[in-house]
Amino acid sequence: MSDDLINNPFLWYSLVAVFLLVIGWRIFERRWDSRIFDKDRKGVFKNLHAKAALFAYDHVKGLVPVDVRSYKEFEQGHIPGAINATVKDSRVEAGPLEGLDREVPVLVYCEGGYASRKTVELLKEMGVHTIYHIHRGFKSWQFYGGAVESGAAEGA
Repeated sequence: MSDDLINNPFLWYSLVAVFLLVIGWRIFERRWDSRIFDKDRKGVFKNLHAKAALFAYDHVKGLVPVDVRSYKEFEQGHIPGAINATVKDSRVEAGPLEGLDREVPVLVYCEGGYASRKTVELLKEMGVHTIYHIHRGFKSWQFYGGAVESGAAEGA
């Protein structure tokens, strides 16, 4: 049985394909991040691992979490104190962010890190000067034991 697996070319081709896809994604992600989180731009734009995001949440004065997931996902669980500003058609729902001071640091996240990466550019265009992004999103936050609350946002 094990000789059949070892000598199976389909298995080897599949393993190589998966390996190349993982490496390819990592390269793509790094290049994308280097454009979004460029150090030469005016302001602070950082892509934080969940552990660093947990630290920032506890220690950065005035930090406001911005959840760009759907309202339904937000209700099921979000970072305490988060504003739900859903992303639709590559635009951030501006209403929830209208009263936000552009000088206040934000911690933006989505479920897995893809939509919130796109949101970083939109927040920059809105004039937000300090943006922290949770690498791998809310799932990563939960995995590392980040605080979570459920229910609707205040005033919603």
